[in-house]
Amino acid sequence: MRSPSVERLAWVRDELRPWAKRFFEKNRDVQSVLLAAAQYWADEADDAVHLSAWSSSERVPDFFASDWDEGGAGPTRGIDWRARPRWDDNGSAIRHFQAYCGEGGSQELSTSSQAEPFALLQREGNEVRLHWLGRCVRPWLDLPHTAPGGFRDDDVTDDETTSPGEVVLAAQRLDADDLRCLDVISRDPFAEGPRRVWADLWLSRNDPRGAFMQSRHADLDTFFEQAEFWLGELNQVVPLGSAGFEYGSLASADVFFDEQRRGLAESPWWQTVHTLRFSGDEQPFGSTMRALRHVSGVSAVGLMGLQDFAGTSRLESLHAEVGEAELDLLWSLPLSKLSSLSLTWLGGAGVEKLRPPSSWRSLEHLRVSVPWAPTYEWDEEDEAGPAVELPSVALLRETNPSLERVSVSSADSSHLPSGYELSLDASGASLTMLRLGPTARREVLDALVEGLPSKVQTVTLVERPWFRPSGSLLAKHARRFTVALAPS
Repeated sequence: MRSPSVERLAWVRDELRPWAKRFFEKNRDVQSVLLAAAQYWADEADDAVHLSAWSSSERVPDFFASDWDEGGAGPTRGIDWRARPRWDDNGSAIRHFQAYCGEGGSQELSTSSQAEPFALLQREGNEVRLHWLGRCVRPWLDLPHTAPGGFRDDDVTDDETTSPGEVVLAAQRLDADDLRCLDVISRDPFAEGPRRVWADLWLSRNDPRGAFMQSRHADLDTFFEQAEFWLGELNQVVPLGSAGFEYGSLASADVFFDEQRRGLAESPWWQTVHTLRFSGDEQPFGSTMRALRHVSGVSAVGLMGLQDFAGTSRLESLHAEVGEAELDLLWSLPLSKLSSLSLTWLGGAGVEKLRPPSSWRSLEHLRVSVPWAPTYEWDEEDEAGPAVELPSVALLRETNPSLERVSVSSADSSHLPSGYELSLDASGASLTMLRLGPTARREVLDALVEGLPSKVQTVTLVERPWFRPSGSLLAKHARRFTVALAPS
C-alpha cells in the first residue's frame, strides 16, 4: 500500500495532466480550469469527496461567479461531470483528497461555502501550466498508517480495503560526516551552501539519494519515485504531500505525532527542518529540532513544550491557538527574535488583551484570526444569514500602536489563518492589504472591510495566480473602496 500522498501524485501524473492536455486542445476558447474538492454527507454517503470543476475564457476563473452551470453565458462555466478527469467520489478520491477538505461539509451548503480549490490549470501556448493551490487541512489523514484504505479494486473485500496500512520505512544511516553536515545546516537552515555540500557528500558515495539532492526542487517524476523513501522513518509522522525538500534535505513539513511515535521527535533528520506545522494533541519539541525558525499549529500543549525548548529564542514566526487562559504562558516565552506572531483567538474577550511584551523587540507583525464556519440553511435567521463576527482591525491597531503591521483574518477548520487577510500599518490609514487564499469566503470579506476605519479609502490587494482583483470593491451597505495592486 502506498501513502495517500503518493497515490495523489500518481493521479496528477496519470489522470489530471493527460486530461488537461486533451481538454485544452478540444476547447480552444478555454484559458483556465479550476478544480475544487469538498467532503460532505450527500444522499448515500457521509464521507464522499466531491469534485467541482470550472473552465473560463479568462486566465483565472471566478470562484464566486453565480453562473456556474454548464452552458452558462458568463466567462466562468461549470464542466459537466462526464467531461471531468476520472474521479471516484465514494472510492479512491476519499483516500486521495480528504486531507485537503475542511470539516463541517454538507449537501445543504453551496459549493463556494465548502469546496477548497486545489488546482488551477492555465493555457501556456501549447502547454498547460499547473498551479497547486491545495493546503492539507487535516494532515493526519494523509499518513499511510492512519488513512483508510479506500476502494481500490472490486476484487478486494471490504475488510481489506478499510483497514489502515502500516508503511514504516527504515531510518537511513548517518555517519560522522553526515552529522557534521547536519550540524552546519541547523545553524543556518536557509543557506544554500551547507545543503549543497551535504548533497555532494551523498553523490560521492554513489548513493542514489545524491542525484535527488542535486536539484533545489526535484521534478514531479523524481519526487514521486523517490521522495517518500528519503523521508525514512519520518514518513510515520510527516505526510509526503506536505514535505518541502531543498537540495534533497527536508526543509518544511506538517507533522502529526501520536503517543506511540513521540520518540521520533528526537530523530536526527529534524536538523534540516526550518518550518514545521503541528497538528493533533501531541506536540513534542525534540533536541534535534535546532533549525526550527517558523512554527505553526501550536496549542496550549505546544506552548508548554516551548518553555523547555532550547530553540524557542531562535524562532522568527509563531502561530498558536490561544484563549485567555494561555496568554500568560505565551507572553512568558523568550521570543526575542520573533518578527511575526499569528494567533487563532479562542477567547471570548476582545483583542485589547492581545498586547505582546516589550521584551519581544523584533516583533513587527501581529495577526489575529477567529474560526469561521459556514452558515447552514437551518441556522439562517434571514436570507443573509447571521453576521460573521471578526476582530476589529482598528481596535487591534489601537491596542498595539508600536507594531509595524497588525492584521485580522478568518481561520479554517484546522484553526490556521485562511482566506482574506486585512492589515493596517502604523498610521492606521495609508496601507490596507487584502490577500486572497484558496479558502476565501465572500461573507468573510464583507465582515472584514465593514470593520475598517472610515478614513481608509483604498484597498491594496496582493495578486495571486488564482485571483485577479478588479478596479473597485463594493462592500455591504454600498461602501466602495478603490483597489490598487501591491508591488510584485
